[in-house]
Amino acid sequence: LLLMPLSFRLAAFHWNANAMPAFIILYFLSLFMVLDHPTFKRVFLFGLYVGFCLQIEAAFAYLLFPFSFLVFIFAKKFKYLLSLCLGFGVTLIPQVLFEIRHGFMMTKLFLDEFSGKAQVLGQKLPFNIRLLDRKQNFLDLLNQTNHLPPTPARLLLLFSALFLSFSSHLKKARFNREFLISLGFLTFAVLSYFIYSPILKSWYLYSLTIPLVLLVALAFTRLSVTKPGLLLCFALIF
Repeated sequence: LLLMPLSFRLAAFHWNANAMPAFIILYFLSLFMVLDHPTFKRVFLFGLYVGFCLQIEAAFAYLLFPFSFLVFIFAKKFKYLLSLCLGFGVTLIPQVLFEIRHGFMMTKLFLDEFSGKAQVLGQKLPFNIRLLDRKQNFLDLLNQTNHLPPTPARLLLLFSALFLSFSSHLKKARFNREFLISLGFLTFAVLSYFIYSPILKSWYLYSLTIPLVLLVALAFTRLSVTKPGLLLCFALIF
């Protein structure tokens, strides 16, 4: 993560979107830890942290709460869902008070944006143009995760995903969970941004580099433990 090209660029100046990758690192770490040892207090604090992330950069962090909710459901942590919602809901109190005081102004603007009555977020793209726009954005983002040329960078991610998918060592529950959460978050984000119809700003995706790097790091970790010779050959090739 420290050697990632995007890390150097984001450290050059201050902006809320530039700070989000660090918060997303803590998000994944917190999620893994909470799933390991869940308590109502810990899940509440985790929900509170997710809400703080939304206050910092809504353009990306809006993904965190619904994804976290789905993770708790798939992990069968049903009894902690209310704590998650309460922790997240506390951070929305200022917005709720603002809406009540100003006649639900932001809610109306939000509904107008998605009903087509307003274009605050920019011009809406036809689906075929949107596909090309998203594809280019995601490929550009992948190139910012390491110092390899574009084609080897894509092959590296593909190899990591395939190796993790078919590795017999995925029988270990903890490792399997971390891989599935990283891959699931990427899938969830990609689908969400395909549904989002305006032009996708590049800074919306800065934080998506974190699960991309996690996938590669997980693959390298498994290789170093199980097949160090293969890892050495792979490193020499790249």
